Amino acid sequence: MLIECKIKRPDGSLVTIEGVAYDFQPDDLGRHVAEVENEQHAERLLSIDAYRKVEGKTEFKGTPKADNAETLSPGVESDLEAARAAYLEKFGKKPHHSMKAETIYERIEAGDE
Repeated sequence: MLIECKIKRPDGSLVTIEGVAYDFQPDDLGRHVAEVENEQHAERLLSIDAYRKVEGKTEFKGTPKADNAETLSPGVESDLEAARAAYLEKFGKKPHHSMKAETIYERIEAGDE
């Protein structure tokens, strides 16, 4: 399933879920997209306001980064940034500074601040 990250960063966004890295990069229409084959990962991303499903086909402008140890480390930070942005959008305030991405996603899904 093709998913768009509505948060557009200059170098794209690398999001890691359960050890799988998804590299959201600009496509030919300027959307930051990634192919997410794992249905549970897709559902998790789509439960966050910062992501949406993309219909149709697309062509990437750049070459997606390889999934390796060097790209996974920044992905954790990108995942945290995306979670914080989604929390801010949903609740109108920033999450506690020490909250991990996993906890933020759980709170968003539960609707609890």
